[in-house]
Amino acid sequence: MIKEEKKKEYETIIIGGGISGLSCAKKLNEAGKDFLLISKNFGGRMCTPKKINYGACYVTGDYKHILNYVDKKEKLKLKDTFFLHNNHFLKFLTLKNLKYIFKIIKGFFILKNFRKHVLKLIEQLPYKSVKEGIEEDSLLFNYFKMPAKEFIRKHGFEELSELYFSPLATCTTFIDINKLSTYYYLSCFFPMIVNSYISDFKNTSKKLLKNLEDKAKIGLVIKVKKIKNGKYKIKTNIGDFYAKNIVFAALEKELKGVYNLPKPKIQQPIYVFYVNGKRKKRYMNKRAIIFNPKESSVYLIMNELGYETVYSKNLNPDFDKYYEKNYKIKRFYWNVAMPFSNNLIDQKLEENVYLASDYNIPGLEYSFLSGLYAANQIINLG
Repeated sequence: MIKEEKKKEYETIIIGGGISGLSCAKKLNEAGKDFLLISKNFGGRMCTPKKINYGACYVTGDYKHILNYVDKKEKLKLKDTFFLHNNHFLKFLTLKNLKYIFKIIKGFFILKNFRKHVLKLIEQLPYKSVKEGIEEDSLLFNYFKMPAKEFIRKHGFEELSELYFSPLATCTTFIDINKLSTYYYLSCFFPMIVNSYISDFKNTSKKLLKNLEDKAKIGLVIKVKKIKNGKYKIKTNIGDFYAKNIVFAALEKELKGVYNLPKPKIQQPIYVFYVNGKRKKRYMNKRAIIFNPKESSVYLIMNELGYETVYSKNLNPDFDKYYEKNYKIKRFYWNVAMPFSNNLIDQKLEENVYLASDYNIPGLEYSFLSGLYAANQIINLG
């Protein structure tokens, strides 16, 4: 339970209780810093209504920080994934794809080299902003600026992309690949080379909030304004607060009007459906079905941890195509499933004001690291 208190002034106020806000709060708490975390809820994309994953559904073995807070892991296997193209089911790991073997090997080495650079970047991110880290690595910077379609054409991956890579990227990001950079595009394929897990996040926020209960409040932030003595006034529906440092740990779309936050080019919403019912015969016994975005409004049907999850941009996809009669659905609107920026955004907005969310690169691990970065900047100031 979140405890009430009368204190109104803090060294730091964190706005947003998703993964970045919670990681920032945890780090500040470990350093003995004075702070308050204010959020309309705790968990962000890890929210799990009725014990079902709301947004986040899998992690890779490279998510070193997040893995410490995941309750249950079930390994994702590429052999359990089917791609639906022209009404035919395809599998990536099949003898039929031997004709692409040299392209696949080429892609493997490109992806492996990209991951090596990303892992080096991740090591730096608790103390260096994403913008600084990417700009200092010429390969990562070039991939961030290069459109995915240019990368595909350059390496002759057109056919593989049409059948496998683009549907996988679209069901991961919910964005047309023509709008993706190569950095985002390649990031979608890490589960092909790194152990990855369907993850249960129902206790993740509770674990991160441990020992922080008296430093967190449920509330809605209305406005943040700089006042005379260099401090900030934070107007909320539970009263006014004051702080020297501000950490914005939520996206611009969720904090519209609160402060002049930078706006990622795309803040992609998605509908998440939980289906209680039996799949039709042709769709049964397939753990995950990835649909070609040119052919279907449904991107992904997945059986995760015993329940059916469907992702779609469509408010009312045709479930009769996939399920027998008498199925039941619950629908959730994921307001900002994935943010994408065409320019690298600085995480320091002004003196003592920091961003801690995935403004530059979407993903739970990047969000966690952006929270650590903001906390470490504040700790070093002290």
